[in-house]
Amino acid sequence: MGLDFFGGGVLPNEETLRLSSLEKKAANDMFVILSDVWLDNPETMEKLAVVLDGYDSVEVVPSLFVLMGNFCSRPCNLAFNSFEELRLQFGKLGEMIATRSRLKEHSRFLFIPGPDDAGPSKALPRCALPKYLIEELHKHIPNAIFVSNPCRFVMKLIPKVPTGSRITLI
Repeated sequence: MGLDFFGGGVLPNEETLRLSSLEKKAANDMFVILSDVWLDNPETMEKLAVVLDGYDSVEVVPSLFVLMGNFCSRPCNLAFNSFEELRLQFGKLGEMIATRSRLKEHSRFLFIPGPDDAGPSKALPRCALPKYLIEELHKHIPNAIFVSNPCRFVMKLIPKVPTGSRITLI
């Protein structure tokens, strides 16, 4: 018997053995975690392109990219009047990812908002990024995952789109 520390209770022996086997098979899985991905900063975008090119050319591409905010170099509050520009920048990020066919096909992209990203309040938990901002990115990367902050996930091998703030990559 095993214990699921993510709220699932006690796992039967069969499930524990199955998960152990999946974990061994996923020994080469890799996560790339990036923070403060300022989409409005040309230098950030140039360096992000270099990072994506590098991972697109390796033998085994990362199974997951975690991109955390803030996604803009200045706070997205009531005085922020560039939401349309930020929406287009998310679209450009989607295009940038989509041009790396191996990453688009074999990697998942998880987006976690930062404390100054667009949202209804600064209180925790922060909601996922508003749909309006991410629509253009979704056109290029339809399986991108947008979650709340904080969030947690369980890696189990084959990606599945999560619900709520608990992410299960099965």
